[in-house]
Amino acid sequence: MATPYGPISERRTSSLAVASFVAALLAGPAGFVSWGFAGLALGVFALVAGVVARLRTRDPALSGGVLATTAIALGALASLVWGVLVVLLFIPASWD
Repeated sequence: MATPYGPISERRTSSLAVASFVAALLAGPAGFVSWGFAGLALGVFALVAGVVARLRTRDPALSGGVLATTAIALGALASLVWGVLVVLLFIPASWD
């Protein structure tokens, strides 16, 4: 559509950026329900998917770079916290 200021750009939000952000938000509460395993899995997924989404949002037709960057930070934090807690909960129990 043409306007007096030029054409309107049709930018779409990256679905992978949205999915990684949602996974990063759910990683915290999910870990409490599953002894940390779901939180760890969602955190790793958010981290990896966020990196891929960040690379894909370099395309000018896609937006969502901020969502992807936030998912990377939250996913790394969730992975670190739940990973340490899983190790602390289950490694000493296997030494008996």
